Amino acid sequence: MKKTARLILAGSLLTLLAGCGGGGGGYDGTMGSDYPKSKYVTFYLQVRDPYGEPAGGATVEIDGFRVDGLTSYDWYAIGPDGPPEWEGWAYNWAVEDYRVVIYEPDDVRRLRVRVARRDLGSQDAWVTISDLDPRVVYVRIVFTLGVGPAQAGALTSAVAEPEYLRPLASDPSAASQ
Repeated sequence: MKKTARLILAGSLLTLLAGCGGGGGGYDGTMGSDYPKSKYVTFYLQVRDPYGEPAGGATVEIDGFRVDGLTSYDWYAIGPDGPPEWEGWAYNWAVEDYRVVIYEPDDVRRLRVRVARRDLGSQDAWVTISDLDPRVVYVRIVFTLGVGPAQAGALTSAVAEPEYLRPLASDPSAASQ
């Protein structure tokens, strides 16, 4: 019963927070303007410990907002509902359709994605979404928690660098989103 209540609360919170695009902008409300625009980002995160195992129980924040519960202790694979180019890629945290608001032409939003677990520390990555991006953007990031500065050079994934997939509007998989 408690688990069901938590899932309902988490879903409600996600619905409220997913619309928080944050940031100001110069939009003056002029009639006929295409702004503000919404971009919808699907995040796939692979959050692991120094041994490459899933680092379950970590919190995830996007742009300062805690989102969609904790990372899983298990790996999941991107399936046929995800981008075909990434099918089979392992992740342990995901959120679909995170809304990013673009307020004016040529606007670029930088979102900090932070993962943290008390015993393994935290790590940040910066994701850039711009006015020129398609309406739907996919982002995947590998985070390795629990790696000290001396170990970071030995691990190629110690620095979290986002990888983007920006389907063209004519791509049938983008139209179904």
